[in-house]
Amino acid sequence: MPVNLPTHAHGQGYSDLNLMIPELVKSISYSKGPYYATEGDFSAAGSAHIAYLDHLDDSLAEITLGTDNYYRGVFAGSVKAGAGELLGAVEGAYNNGPWVNPDQYGKFNGVLRYYQGDQRQIYGMQAHQDYLTQLLGLDMRNTLGIQTRFDDIGQVGLFKTQARVRYATTRDDAVKQVSVSPYIENQTQWLSKFRTVAGVRGEFYHFDVASDDPRNSGTASDGRASPKLSLIFGPWYDTEYYISLGYGFHSNDARGSTITVDPADHVTPVQPADTLVEARGAEAGVRTGIVPGLHSTVSVFLLDIDSELLLSVTPAPPRRVGRAGVTAWSSPTITRHCHG
Repeated sequence: MPVNLPTHAHGQGYSDLNLMIPELVKSISYSKGPYYATEGDFSAAGSAHIAYLDHLDDSLAEITLGTDNYYRGVFAGSVKAGAGELLGAVEGAYNNGPWVNPDQYGKFNGVLRYYQGDQRQIYGMQAHQDYLTQLLGLDMRNTLGIQTRFDDIGQVGLFKTQARVRYATTRDDAVKQVSVSPYIENQTQWLSKFRTVAGVRGEFYHFDVASDDPRNSGTASDGRASPKLSLIFGPWYDTEYYISLGYGFHSNDARGSTITVDPADHVTPVQPADTLVEARGAEAGVRTGIVPGLHSTVSVFLLDIDSELLLSVTPAPPRRVGRAGVTAWSSPTITRHCHG
């Protein structure tokens, strides 16, 4: 389930992690840079995949009380259901925070979710197939896949408020957004100490915006292809070296693709923003396990993006943004021993 929400009241790509229950997290896997054909929108700098547990050895019941009227309760358990496992959990929380005006933050996680100021349903599909083949004596793994997503946003608005009470509407929209993303990836072992991972990902986006100002309503479509390539050398002494190059992208808020007048005054003309914005990345690094019990990575990287997230390109044209740096990361190797 994707967490980044496009065309959101809080901003394009808003990451709402309130739906997560930390006690159920089994693992988190990370990727960095636009080098993976399986990753699409909002992944140019990196992405994280969070997996939940499928089974709980013991049921969980936890209640937490804190200062500033903080309360939280979590209840979870799993049972055998036919040939599989059925896991369920509920979480409730409330917190005022240390503010003069109490935050009055409350949430409930379970089967139902509620969002204020942004009403949407998200539908999607993901499928892929791996093929193990040989060509000219070379071992290969080919992956063909497709990802689709449909955001049916019944209301996404920008309102003026005082003491949390709305008194004026800047803009109020309904948006339908569709994306279709096929991809192919090839992994080839050319030599005993050299392999490549090459891929290309296609993107097609279509936006349909119904605004309270008809001049900002309309449709927009865009598409692009993003090639990726990684060269991996080694391992020698439990160490390998790699070079990665790739293209990625990010989408802009759908409302920015059809905007023609400033919703603040309904008079000033504005220029729509690009639907999809290109990103380019390069990275070179070393991965090693030469220290027993420790996996380490050191890399240098460059990321260049044609523009930031935009709702329009008026009054100033978009600026390219980029980052470069050095990263170092290590994690201990955890070995579990079973004794019979």
